[in-house]
Amino acid sequence: MANQIDELMQRAEGPITYPEHTHPARTHSHDHYHVSHHHSGNPLNEWEHRTDWHSHEHNHNTLTHSRD
Repeated sequence: MANQIDELMQRAEGPITYPEHTHPARTHSHDHYHVSHHHSGNPLNEWEHRTDWHSHEHNHNTLTHSRD
């Protein structure tokens, strides 16, 4: 079996009030936040929240849609 991803034709279905349209594939950057829990060893305050922030690139495939 070949290891490939087949592109599917996208289309809008049902009644729509905004015409079907297609957004091209694109890559952009955005901020991303993480929250993690760390055991403190303190029985009165057992868990600590730690946060981390960074930016990274994110890609979107071509998208066809409409809006109601």
